Amino acid sequence: ASNSPERVILVAPVIAPSLGSWILTISDWRSIFYFLFILVTVVISVIFFFYKDAKEPDTELSLKFKNVFIVYGKIFQNSTFTLYSIARGLSMSVLFAYLAAVSFVLMNIYGVSKTTFGWMFGLNALGFILGSQINKILLKYYELEKLTFNISLIQTIIVGVVLILANVVDLPIAIFSGFTFTVLFFVGIINPNTTSLALAPFDKNAGSASALTGSMLMGIGAVVSATIGEFYNGTIFPLIIGFLILCSLGCLVMYLAKRNSQSTVEELNHKLS
Repeated sequence: ASNSPERVILVAPVIAPSLGSWILTISDWRSIFYFLFILVTVVISVIFFFYKDAKEPDTELSLKFKNVFIVYGKIFQNSTFTLYSIARGLSMSVLFAYLAAVSFVLMNIYGVSKTTFGWMFGLNALGFILGSQINKILLKYYELEKLTFNISLIQTIIVGVVLILANVVDLPIAIFSGFTFTVLFFVGIINPNTTSLALAPFDKNAGSASALTGSMLMGIGAVVSATIGEFYNGTIFPLIIGFLILCSLGCLVMYLAKRNSQSTVEELNHKLS
């Protein structure tokens, strides 16, 4: 599973809009910047006074560009890492697509208030967090790679069904909310599993591999967020179609990664026999 700092990085964008909406209900937009200033001041103070090791240089790690790119190049040569990192980026981009479009959908199409939007957003954030917690239980009964692929496949099927339904009838807000909750719940399961699978081949350079898969995630997410924004047309279809494309591609890449790992194991067994 992903480590604690990474969980904070991934959960923060989900929780932040709900907190921002709540602040706007009791004050004006300037209060958000006051809140951010206070928060940053507290974080800097805690680091300065309580994390003394963080202020000391790490002489064991070279940050020269040449050395960094050599390490990253070696990591990219591992097909398991590359495929599962791409799958992770595609899966998490479902979350980024949601973040980019859901405020327009809920407030402009369904006409919910800022307060209601905050509560609905918070509920979906709970779905994402709940998925990562339920995942721990599921892993006691199911094999990691198989579970991750099956969840991705189920997620893709659900999105496809909802897209067909949306073409037939106007989706009530209750169905749309349940749909986004379910999709983000599955993302909460897939994300830590694809992270673990991507980093599994590495004992050495695990930190660099983790940084690289995180960078890939953010890069794919940035492109997806911008694309979803460009295609917004006042309907829910760009978001659902975006979900379907991302889920389908993620499922396909996971299938290729699963097949690749099976081929590697079979080849190793053949050499040992």
